[in-house]
Amino acid sequence: MNREFWGHLPLVYWAEEAGLGRLAKCGLVVTPQWGTRILLGGVVVTSLELEPDEKLSEDICPSNCFDCIDVCPAKAIKRTGKVDHNLCIRYSSSNPLLTLVLGNQETRKNYSFDKLLNTIAVDDHGIYSCFECLRACPLNSR
Repeated sequence: MNREFWGHLPLVYWAEEAGLGRLAKCGLVVTPQWGTRILLGGVVVTSLELEPDEKLSEDICPSNCFDCIDVCPAKAIKRTGKVDHNLCIRYSSSNPLLTLVLGNQETRKNYSFDKLLNTIAVDDHGIYSCFECLRACPLNSR
């Protein structure tokens, strides 16, 4: 927008376009060597003309494997190949300690919500990640 980047940049799609790997069923980049254990980062601003690698043409993700879909606790991965990234992020960033504490009626009765939230936030290390799709992927066992 007005030559400025707005919103979430889909690095997985750019990685596939650049020939780094293919998009797997779970919405991650997959390579023959590393499976889905790829961490992407991007440079948004450059004046250099970049030549992409040749795109991988073969499917790396086995067509009959749905392990990542079956284990997804958020049900964010669909068999159609569509991934609800917002649902995945919401699930992965929920604080399990806060959920546990708020589920305890005795604790909720004795302490205000603000006190609980502020106390737990002291030990909150940011985002809690799921990684169930990574654990289930047979390509990651190499």
